[in-house]
Amino acid sequence: MFRNYDLITVDTKKTLTTAEYLPATQNSHGYFFSPDGSKAISARYWFDAISVGVFEFKKGSNVPYDVAEVFLENDDNDGTYGATTHYAFWVNNRYAYVATMQLASTSISVQKGYTVGGPGVYLIDSKEKKATRVAGTSQNKNQPGVWNSGSDVIIANNKLYVCEEETMNGKLSEGTSRGSVGVWQIEEDLTLKWIKRIVQGSGDDMPEGFSVGHGGVRVVANGKEYVYVASYASNQIIVIDTDSDTVVKVWDEEDDMSAPHGGFVAGGNR
Repeated sequence: MFRNYDLITVDTKKTLTTAEYLPATQNSHGYFFSPDGSKAISARYWFDAISVGVFEFKKGSNVPYDVAEVFLENDDNDGTYGATTHYAFWVNNRYAYVATMQLASTSISVQKGYTVGGPGVYLIDSKEKKATRVAGTSQNKNQPGVWNSGSDVIIANNKLYVCEEETMNGKLSEGTSRGSVGVWQIEEDLTLKWIKRIVQGSGDDMPEGFSVGHGGVRVVANGKEYVYVASYASNQIIVIDTDSDTVVKVWDEEDDMSAPHGGFVAGGNR
C-alpha cells in the first residue's frame, strides 16, 4: 500500500501537490484513464479509504480542471461504505467498476462515525460523481458476491471478473489462503448478474495451491477473449477462457514464475 499523494505529469514534469487535490490523491494506487483519456479514477489503496478520486481533463491539457471525491456508499444512505480499492476498469467514457478489499470497520472508521460494510463492487458514474454498489459481500465460496477481498476488476466478453484474495484476514500469513475469481454477467443497465466463482474444488481447473488472485488483465488472442490472473503469493499465472469460464493454462515455478505482480501483457488491456 502506498502513501505517495502527488501526481506527476510526464511531459512537463509538474508535480500536482497534495494540497491541491487531497483527499482524491491520498493513498493512490494508480490513475486509470477512460478510453478517450478525458477522465481518470484514482484507486485509494489504504485502510478506511471510503472514496475514489475522479479527475477530468480538457483536450490538450495534462492538468485536471475538475477533481471530485466519490464516496463508496452502500444502500439506503445508512452510513455504511466500502473501503480500500486497488484498481478501476472503465466500461465506457462515463462509467467504471471498482472492487473493495476491507473486511470491516477499524478503530479509525468508528472514531470518524462511519461503518465499513465489507467487500463489494461499485459502479462509478463519473458524470454524476456517484457510486452505486452493484455486488455485495459473499460469506463463503458458494454465495454470490465478493468473497474475501476484491482486488483487480476486468471486463471481458461482456462479463466482469473480480480477482479475489485472502490478504486481510490473516490466512496469508498462516499459509492457508486461497485465491479465486468471481464472475458476473454485465446487464444492459450495467447491473451485475452472478454467474460463478472460479476456485479450487469448483471443477473449473483452478490449480491446487493458487493463492491471492491479485492482478488481472484482458487479452484478445485469435479472436477470443481471455483473462490472465497473477498471484505473487503462489508464483502462478492462470489463464481463463471467457467463453467457458474455466482455467485453460497455468504458469508456475516450473516455468520460472517468481512473485508475478500485475497483468502487463503485450496487447492486453490494463
